[in-house]
Amino acid sequence: MKTIVFDLDGVLADWSTGFSLWAQSVYPDVPIVTHAECPSWDVRPGMTSEMERVIWDLIKQDARFWEDLPCLATDRELSGISNLIANSYTVYFATNRKTPGALRATRSWLTRHLESCAVNVIITHRKGEFCKVVDADYYIDDKSENVDCAIWMTDKKTKSYVIARPYNSGIYAPHSKSARRVSTLSNFLEDIYAEV
Repeated sequence: MKTIVFDLDGVLADWSTGFSLWAQSVYPDVPIVTHAECPSWDVRPGMTSEMERVIWDLIKQDARFWEDLPCLATDRELSGISNLIANSYTVYFATNRKTPGALRATRSWLTRHLESCAVNVIITHRKGEFCKVVDADYYIDDKSENVDCAIWMTDKKTKSYVIARPYNSGIYAPHSKSARRVSTLSNFLEDIYAEV
């Protein structure tokens, strides 16, 4: 069976909206910025670096942030992922969530959205290396650098996809010609199921 690695934030979970909502609870004038509106990795519209630090301090104290993130995947896409797990595919969810309680909260979030499937959550920022270690067949992320790294680390064995977001286009797009850019998670799942 195939091994599939999913990134979470920006692919399955709307981190940007969640962060904006938490920020707005402290700073009411901060705009809600969804993943589709987020201009870059490093810029949070309406926020200073000090404001961001305050919000991160709150997140470190309360793992509910990760449990309450809005879901980006459609019901059909979630069902497609659940079916992969139910049909004995090895599915990992790799994330760089390092705050206290993030692992438990992430498992809870996934279990809720994936119809109580058993989930494998890995906390790592080295997703390319992780793809190599688990001999991943497929990998999807919204961060182009991670996709390029997976292609390089696995010598192009892992079919690597970047899900299109405003912050990963242009000069921030994957540099590898092996990377496939998809507009939806459904496009990624269709490629996996096409090989069944």
